[in-house]
Amino acid sequence: MTRIRKIRRVRRPTIGRAARPHGLTSESPIGVPEAKPISVLVVAPTALRTLFVSRMVSFEGVSLAGVADTEPQALERVIKDHADIAVIDIELGGAIRGLELARNLQRVSPKTGILVMVKSLEGIDLRAEARSFGSSWSYMWRAMIEDPQSTEAILKSVGSGVHWVDPQLKRVLTKVWSIAAQARDLERDSLRALISEQDLNFHPAGRQVASARGVQSISVGDGGRGQRFKSFGDVRRAS
Repeated sequence: MTRIRKIRRVRRPTIGRAARPHGLTSESPIGVPEAKPISVLVVAPTALRTLFVSRMVSFEGVSLAGVADTEPQALERVIKDHADIAVIDIELGGAIRGLELARNLQRVSPKTGILVMVKSLEGIDLRAEARSFGSSWSYMWRAMIEDPQSTEAILKSVGSGVHWVDPQLKRVLTKVWSIAAQARDLERDSLRALISEQDLNFHPAGRQVASARGVQSISVGDGGRGQRFKSFGDVRRAS
């Protein structure tokens, strides 16, 4: 008698809609995470800040990290919110007070890009203040806020690491940065001249050789006691 084998069909479970990975939106292609918005901290007087933020809210891929109108507020916000860009008005209560804030922000948050808004360079002694204008910062005219499309493009460029300077400002600032570089060279040369020309009696216990790059720490004879100085300014004040 022939035995008939029954073939059992195994039903495959119905595959439901897979859970969407974190970071994807309904508009994002599967496997491509949504780009993180560029976070912006705006530091400016109230009226200007309000105008800038009102333009910025419509920018795609840009978000507001916070606002501030004083240096303590700005430092607190940039540390707390880790903004990608700090947009700083150059005046901020003084002719170039914003530049001092920009330098302090850069110290506490080196990864935050600096974008300085400039109303005008008239009335500023650019030669005397040359070293105040950071050469790694980006610069835009304050009036550019009235052109939202250009402002959005600038923010996205700075947020991606581009050093952006308005062409008109660049012509002036290139000369300013050159003056600043000359001032640094002059300071270095003055230090070398001081070391080679002035009669410095090095204390034997603290004697150190000055390298061509400058003196880190030297000991000057002081009645048999070695007096240590950390910088050129300390030596100059004691001489």
